[in-house]
Amino acid sequence: MSNSRNTLNSNAAVKRKLEEPRHENSRKTPRNAIEFQQTRSHSKKQNQEPTKIDQSTFNKETKDEKVGIKENEEAFGLLSTNDTPVSGEHSDENSSGISDREDESDEDSDIWEQVDLKPDRDKKKNEEKDVHISTSSVTPSDNLHKKRSSGIVEKEIRSSIHVMHTCCLFYHGLLRNQWCCRPELLECLLDILSEERPSIIEDWIRSEQTHDDLLMLVNGLRTWWQKKFHITKHGLRKLGYRDFKEGLKLGFEPESIENEMIFMEKICSFSGSRDLAAQGFTALCRSLKLDARLIFSLQPLTYSTASYDNWSKHALPDETASSIDGDLRYPVFWTEVYDNDQNRWISVDAVVLNGVYTNDMSWFEPKGAYAESKHLRMGIVVAYDDDYYAKDVTPRYADMSSSRCKKIRKSSSPEKKDDVYARIFSQFTKRKNDEKGLLEDRELEQKVPVRELKSIADYKNHPDFVLKRHLKREEVIPDNAQPVNKVVFGSKKNPIQEEVYRREDVLTCKSPENYHKEGRVIKPGEQPRKMVKARAVTITRKREHESKVIESKEPVMQGLYSSDQTELYIPPPIEDGKIPKNGYGNIDCFVESMVPRGAVHLPFRGISKIAKKLGVDYAEAVTGFDFRKHRAIPVTTGIVVPEEFAPKVLEEYREHQKEMLLKQLAKERNAAIGLWKRMINGLRIRKRITENYG
Repeated sequence: MSNSRNTLNSNAAVKRKLEEPRHENSRKTPRNAIEFQQTRSHSKKQNQEPTKIDQSTFNKETKDEKVGIKENEEAFGLLSTNDTPVSGEHSDENSSGISDREDESDEDSDIWEQVDLKPDRDKKKNEEKDVHISTSSVTPSDNLHKKRSSGIVEKEIRSSIHVMHTCCLFYHGLLRNQWCCRPELLECLLDILSEERPSIIEDWIRSEQTHDDLLMLVNGLRTWWQKKFHITKHGLRKLGYRDFKEGLKLGFEPESIENEMIFMEKICSFSGSRDLAAQGFTALCRSLKLDARLIFSLQPLTYSTASYDNWSKHALPDETASSIDGDLRYPVFWTEVYDNDQNRWISVDAVVLNGVYTNDMSWFEPKGAYAESKHLRMGIVVAYDDDYYAKDVTPRYADMSSSRCKKIRKSSSPEKKDDVYARIFSQFTKRKNDEKGLLEDRELEQKVPVRELKSIADYKNHPDFVLKRHLKREEVIPDNAQPVNKVVFGSKKNPIQEEVYRREDVLTCKSPENYHKEGRVIKPGEQPRKMVKARAVTITRKREHESKVIESKEPVMQGLYSSDQTELYIPPPIEDGKIPKNGYGNIDCFVESMVPRGAVHLPFRGISKIAKKLGVDYAEAVTGFDFRKHRAIPVTTGIVVPEEFAPKVLEEYREHQKEMLLKQLAKERNAAIGLWKRMINGLRIRKRITENYG
């Protein structure tokens, strides 16, 4: 009976636990200064408690050591060749380093607990002091802004939201496109069209199905569909980023379609949003066996932190408009139909623009301040085929280099070679294009339509042309570069003439310190192509710059050089078996070519102890720098030794690793035996208590 009662109580406790709200990944925000002070005092008490070393901590430490041993064993295979694996970053400063000497501590050293040794009288004095508590509200974000820049955090958050929202919208279009291919829906639309407008179908069947015949068919379908379909709901609308304090109410009721049955019922009843009307028109074209694609201009939340991307009441539906969503003058969904006669796609919008477009597709791109106030932009346009494939057709409708497109589409840097949208579309892109797909790819590569660059903003970040005012700090145009055009900006009273250069003529320059990490040095007699203000990252360099500014009363300048002004760095050779070292007793080994001739780089952890024990001359290899707390700490990876001593050092290192492994296994074995012993003793005690006391 007692067992059943305990079971019921435990089940009830579990049920109550599941019903409680979870706050595992979130911290409770203090409401006022009292709660905030209590939270601080509680955390302070926890920090003052002595650290307890349990068996789990011991197992974790031994596990980390074992992993380090396995990493070194795997690295032995690198020595079979002459390759010298070196990686890391470089700074123009050298400081105290993180070297392998830190690992020289004895593995069997005792573990001491951290004990608070402050005298009790200090605590007594603190207790006797009067405590004044303020009940004024405290905003935790104020303290966070002092510790960390909120702009960087917000930019990272918005960038993640942009990618996530883009994926959600892409899947939304993919799902709607699949529903538009349902045989029941196509059969229903074809039956209704045959009853009401049989002449459209008959004329198309009897025709030769040329380009003009296709235009007549599409125009007839567009006219009939616009009269037949009634806009009764709101479609997709981007409102921007909104603060939680302002509430989560949208201010209008958008259309909600839960499943494909409701989707087909609304289309066959010719009632819904304008987005649903465009999707239904695509299904209507497919019912006539036309090669039709659903086009979706994605409107995700942008990655920018600018104010124009925030929530605005102007983005809400206009109640004074003559029709629902009449304030949105540009479509989000429309249809493309393939013209077999001319081997190209024609665009059809039977809802908003109400037209057929064969050449100029710029009608679909939102323009003007009114469209900007509605947060309606074009930067990602996706075409969905009837075989469930998708394709990025943004260049057909928008200028990829325009400022309007850059506000919504993240541009991939050529250095990273990473395109977020290409990775999203890659799972739904055809692996092998047919002739129709190849023709379209060539058209999109030509970036048609090519628009004339009229403003300064059009030249900014343009892939082909650049102005001198838009050059970055490390970019420079050489003297022998010829301008391709001259443009005039500004007003008639104050015109400004600027020269336009090709983007390919721009050179990227670096400082001598940055070239050093690539294993290159400046050629003798070379003059810097550009002088810029020197940047100071560490505290030491900042103090040097401040002292120079005080003395000369001028900013510290730094010269930048292009890659053609550099040559390969040749390290000094080995003399009498001695490794050449710098002023800090180590050697820069950022790339393979920086290893001296006749020397070998051994990138193994803890190998410096072996070389020191054998009396072999060595130098710790600096492969990068770790920037922490405004200091540049060199990161060392192994050592550099003379080539003739490398086999001896490696052999001794292998023996050392075997001994370490045996010690590690013995330590784990003793720990496991201790745990079993502890558990068995506990079971014996429990058995004795049960036998003696019931």
